[in-house]
Order: sequence, then structure tokens, then C-alpha cells
Amino acid sequence: MPPGVADELRRVLTELSRMSGCRSVAVARRDGLAIVHRLAPGKDPVAMAELAAATVEAATRIASALEQGEFEQVVVKCAEGTIFAAEAGAEAVLVALFDRDADLSLTRFRLRAATRTIEETLGRA
Repeated sequence: MPPGVADELRRVLTELSRMSGCRSVAVARRDGLAIVHRLAPGKDPVAMAELAAATVEAATRIASALEQGEFEQVVVKCAEGTIFAAEAGAEAVLVALFDRDADLSLTRFRLRAATRTIEETLGRA
């Protein structure tokens, strides 16, 4: 990956990681390989990338099978936090983990903007 592209992706993740309650954020290829990440200590970037790709793939298939239109994001509420995953163009996915008590009021909008930036950045690679 060209250095300018990697730098731009890291900038996007740094911005997202500053959101209230964000613990980890990563961009992965659709095949599950990690591209860039900012993970909490102890988190495995390989596992995070693989699960992010699998989650987006499953959600995309569900949306299609249930005729709900184009997939946008998946939100998984858990006892210890919330997981957001979304497509970031045809080549990548974005995943972010948030604390259980995080204010998520603007999260969907900020993640949507980030996925557009990631898609455009990877398109220039």
C-alpha cells in the first residue's frame, strides 16, 4: 500500500478512536486481512479483521435475503459494549468497538463518513 494511503487511513482511525468510548477500530480487506488498526491492548488484529469481514458479509447476505435494500451498517449490542461494522467500499470493511456506556448518538453518522473516506482513499491506491 502506498505510504500516503496508509497515512490517510491511519488519520481516519485516529479521528474515530477519539470518539467517546471507542476502544478499538480497524479497517480490513473483504477477505479478512487487516489493513490498518488502532486496537486496545490485548486485542488481536488478525481476529478482529477476520470477524469484521465475516460480520459484514453475513449482514450483507441477510439484508439481501430479506429484501431490505443495500446493506449499510450492523450494530451488535453486547453486555460489555457495542460493535459497529460497515462496508468501506468494494474492497474493505470498518469495525469499531465501544464501551457499554458510550454515547453513541453520532456514531452511525461518523462511521458512515469514515467509510466514504476509506473507500475514496483505497480507490486512489
